Amino acid sequence: MNKNIETVILTKCSNTIMADEIVSKLAEEGIISSLHDELDDPVYGAYGPNPGIEVRVCKVYAFLRR
Repeated sequence: MNKNIETVILTKCSNTIMADEIVSKLAEEGIISSLHDELDDPVYGAYGPNPGIEVRVCKVYAFLRR
């Protein structure tokens, strides 16, 4: 996904299997998405990482979803 495109978090999954299923379903509908594993992020918050895999979509898709 282009780094200049603004993304929003669609959902957060507890495992990669569920996250991959969601990304697959989004792709079937022509919606571009990306995954972000919080544990792989080098910059943690004050309380450490929030475990889970975020499914992110372009802000335009999130707006159309409403």
